Amino acid sequence: MDPALEALAEQVARLVPRADLGWPEPWLEPAADRTGWAARVAELRAVHNRRVLDGADALAKAAPPVADPADGAEAAAADVREVTIEVAGGTISAQLHLPRGNGPFPAVVHFHGGGFWTGDGAVLRRLDGALCARLSARLTAVVVNVDYRLAPEHKFPQPVEDGYAAVRWLAGHAAEFGVDPGRIAVSGVSAGGTIAAAVCLLARDRAAPSIRFQALLAPALDLSVHLQSEPGGFRDEFRRCIDLYLALWQDRRDPLVSPVHAEDLSGLPDAFIGTGSHDPLRDPAELYGLRLARAGVAATVRRYPATHTVALPETRAARTADLFAALDAALRTTG
Repeated sequence: MDPALEALAEQVARLVPRADLGWPEPWLEPAADRTGWAARVAELRAVHNRRVLDGADALAKAAPPVADPADGAEAAAADVREVTIEVAGGTISAQLHLPRGNGPFPAVVHFHGGGFWTGDGAVLRRLDGALCARLSARLTAVVVNVDYRLAPEHKFPQPVEDGYAAVRWLAGHAAEFGVDPGRIAVSGVSAGGTIAAAVCLLARDRAAPSIRFQALLAPALDLSVHLQSEPGGFRDEFRRCIDLYLALWQDRRDPLVSPVHAEDLSGLPDAFIGTGSHDPLRDPAELYGLRLARAGVAATVRRYPATHTVALPETRAARTADLFAALDAALRTTG
């Protein structure tokens, strides 16, 4: 590992030491109290979300982000609305970032990370919300920040179906928000990258809606992979997240759980995949890019000097710039 990256990762670890924060039971026993179980899940989710925010603060303190003159007032001026989307068995919410000007606009439907069970609430609005605001301003695009339902209350395939429903909702409301339905992309970080890739498979197999591009950052594209033990404890957390997300352990190789195992990748949207040099999830993500290319899909895979969560400021800036450039190139032209 690059000495500067290693030092930064160690500094962040000291500022936000890894501790046993507790994990919810993945299953509710038939005779158990659902109200009490749900309350305990919510309590632990809030604790883990707080740690994510503390980690983001620690990273920003240890290595402040590179200032980008293109950000700021332009992004702050975007119109942000809370919307409700109907899904199977209920509704979900989303933040809708609307650009200034007149459409038709391209659009990006974004899915947050969090191991399929965290990443909502303040994390969604602050961290993913900031990314979505920048995307909207830079691309002059409508961006939907989706608050999909989470495990363990909502196990696979519900989060994936929620993601698919969000893209369908946007396509169905394209005229209302000035969206060009032929220029819709999906993006996702970590577990959100898994959902974004799975949504592309569903959209292809169901022949709607049209998705032009998929942008995946540090995606978890193989939940069946056996990770090697490492000091940071990532392997154990990864396994716990899978336990919360899947009702059946054998579902790990389902293409909608682990898109790298899909037999047929032809006809999928072009892709940008950003991986980390020291991310345990790197190899399956890069293999997915290779398999996409072999299936005739234009796929750009870029490896950055990073762990799953930590990168130097210049790396974070370059990765974001590459993401924006890839989406802009894919969505700029009509037709």
